[in-house]
Amino acid sequence: MKFVFFSGVSWNSCIGGRTVHLAWELSKYHEVHFVEMPSLRNWRIGTRREANVMIHTLVPKADCWAVGLSAVSLSRRIGLSTAHLIVSHPAWAPLIRKVSYATLVYDYLDHPAVHTPGGRNFYRFAKADQMLLEQADLVFAVSQTLKERLRLSKCHFLPNGIPAELLAEALPSLPITKSIGFHGALYEWVDYTLLEAIADEFPEYQLRLAGPIRDERNLCRLRQKRNVVWTPHFHFRELSGIIGNFTIGVIPFLENDVGLCSDPLKTYEYLALGRAVVSTVPSAVKTSAFCRVSRRHFCATLRKVLAELPAADVCREAVRSHTWAQRAARLLEVIQEGAPRHAE
Repeated sequence: MKFVFFSGVSWNSCIGGRTVHLAWELSKYHEVHFVEMPSLRNWRIGTRREANVMIHTLVPKADCWAVGLSAVSLSRRIGLSTAHLIVSHPAWAPLIRKVSYATLVYDYLDHPAVHTPGGRNFYRFAKADQMLLEQADLVFAVSQTLKERLRLSKCHFLPNGIPAELLAEALPSLPITKSIGFHGALYEWVDYTLLEAIADEFPEYQLRLAGPIRDERNLCRLRQKRNVVWTPHFHFRELSGIIGNFTIGVIPFLENDVGLCSDPLKTYEYLALGRAVVSTVPSAVKTSAFCRVSRRHFCATLRKVLAELPAADVCREAVRSHTWAQRAARLLEVIQEGAPRHAE
């Protein structure tokens, strides 16, 4: 089978785990292409190979002529008419409208507000999102909350996962310096006020943050605190070292639609590397090593968990049945059983 992922990020992005990992797993047995989101920062236009996956980078223009040109180019290079398209960002809607395919899958990763920070371009993205929901043969929702809100019979629950190789690594020892850690995108859905409260409530701990940020003004007060350390960028291969420096992992998301509809990858990654998790948002993982709590009670709960940390192997055992290989197998099963073939 042939799969083409239309991603919202680049292949090497530290925040693009789901599409990259699903593509990687499917490439072990199928032909897989990965189309990066066009960007003015990425002028490496063309095609390259990463192991078994063909990576395609398009012209970074949103004009109608560029969309049409990209559609024709990809159709010729890949043969889209016989491919199963897996789209994970509404910005691809104009291009998808111009191509033929075997199956269209909308991998619904987030609440739509994620794509319109501050309400910018809301109408455009809402229209594109609705088009993909209507046109898709299948929809996969990353969280149960999102699935319930979509109310579509063609929608299936497919939560995030963990690479099996991460589970095969030796569990990192607890760091000498006590630390509370967060890694991933420090974007609009992060509760910076809560992060400040954590830094103040736990002065004996380092608050270690790792990940990109869109507006550094959000970090101004945090960076003035002596116990806060920020690493702006990292690669997935550095994840063990990043999380290995955490005593515990936290997920301080705002308790809004974006947060409640999410399924943070970091939940799985913390647990796979033996770190307990305290979070403001739910997860598909059920274990005593994961604690979901409201913002109001976050610091008090965090202190209780730190006083009696779960064993590292208890954390890891909780995610053994949540690997990307299992997620990819489920995706493949649903596509084979439930999708029409438009090219036939």
